[in-house]
Amino acid sequence: MLGGIIGDIVGSRFEFDNIKTKDFELFGKGCSFTDDTVLTVATAKAILDDSVDFKNYYIQFGRKYPQPMGDYGPGFNHWLRGGTNYAPYGSCGNGSAMRVSPVGWYAFTKQTATDLSRGTTPQSALCGEQVVMQLAADTAKVTHDHTEGIKGAQAVALAIYLARQGESMPGIVQTLRHRYGYDFSLSVSELQQRYSWHGIDGRGNGGTCQDSVPQAIRCVLDATDFEDAIRNAVSIGGDSDTIACIAGSIAEAVFGIPRWMREKAMTYLTPEMRAIVQEFESRFGYNEIGTPLKYWNDSWHPAVTPHHISSLRPGEIFVFGSNIHGHHAGGAAAAAVKHFGGVWGQGVGLQGQSYAIPTMEGGVNYIKQYVDEFIKNFVVREFEISHKPDHAQTPFFYVTPIGCGIAGFHPCAIAPLFRDCKDAFNVALPQCFLEYI
Repeated sequence: MLGGIIGDIVGSRFEFDNIKTKDFELFGKGCSFTDDTVLTVATAKAILDDSVDFKNYYIQFGRKYPQPMGDYGPGFNHWLRGGTNYAPYGSCGNGSAMRVSPVGWYAFTKQTATDLSRGTTPQSALCGEQVVMQLAADTAKVTHDHTEGIKGAQAVALAIYLARQGESMPGIVQTLRHRYGYDFSLSVSELQQRYSWHGIDGRGNGGTCQDSVPQAIRCVLDATDFEDAIRNAVSIGGDSDTIACIAGSIAEAVFGIPRWMREKAMTYLTPEMRAIVQEFESRFGYNEIGTPLKYWNDSWHPAVTPHHISSLRPGEIFVFGSNIHGHHAGGAAAAAVKHFGGVWGQGVGLQGQSYAIPTMEGGVNYIKQYVDEFIKNFVVREFEISHKPDHAQTPFFYVTPIGCGIAGFHPCAIAPLFRDCKDAFNVALPQCFLEYI
């Protein structure tokens, strides 16, 4: 979802001052979130609240942020003020496509959760695609009930969903071409020459779904990474913030977002918006470059243990190396006592939101017996899910480089002990262990 918000922010200052080059400062002077971000956050908030009453969320957020940069479209503005008595007004504008991205992330998570609970791998995307099609239509039709308005929203949400499933951009484009009849034949360089607010060669309207959604998707197809997709989208002109918003929402799922860009974008948002984005990502995922994710117990967790952990969510456990006497005086053990409920005098097992594995009293075989005990009692692998009906109560574990600090072992000696954890659903391992497994 944040990928779309980044596209909106970057494209905001070019909406009415188009450029035809990719050479520009990404977060330049004058950047701001626009109506695209406001309504995307509203969509996310409705999903977080388990509501499909998108109309009231759009009204609520539209009134809370009445004059974002660039303002709302005239049709939506009229609707927001009670025009047509809040009935849909037959729009095919691209507003339906720019606010829909949370649906793609939600639908993928619902599919994955179903697969996990059954202890199976995905055999078909049918269930997830049904969620995409229905919810995307629901977000659109409260205002944009024109066939093209609904189609644009569905196409963007489906592209995100398919990317999360691992489909390539050429495969996604092929699916959308077949299903929606979109024309993706013009490259970005050709669009830079021929595209504007008046569509391609002046024969259209760049503010509609049919004249902006295919172009935004083509910008992702021709991109080499997330940033390149955003630059492509801005460089073709037209409704720059919305085209970049659509492109960015798909590009996040395809390429991931660099961490610095994620952090920079958050500074443009209000505290309320940041909180909604963070809550949505914690429940339904995000894609940050270099940060693969695991889905467990209705939440996303990093698949690689972060270098520094200063806080944990409920259901997360900090795994550290200890001595058998539980004298947690230094290193990760001291951090466990300070932050995560580590108990002085307890050298083995669960204590608060931490788990101790003795590493100081013997060699690798000595440590192995405690690692094996941890794996036997807590680690959940794919083939075990159907045999552990209570797995939903099992925490998610962040294993630190146990034994590789004060105890003096090299990661190549300890890492193989955790081989059975590499593909476990509920365990993250440090990068230095993964290099030796």
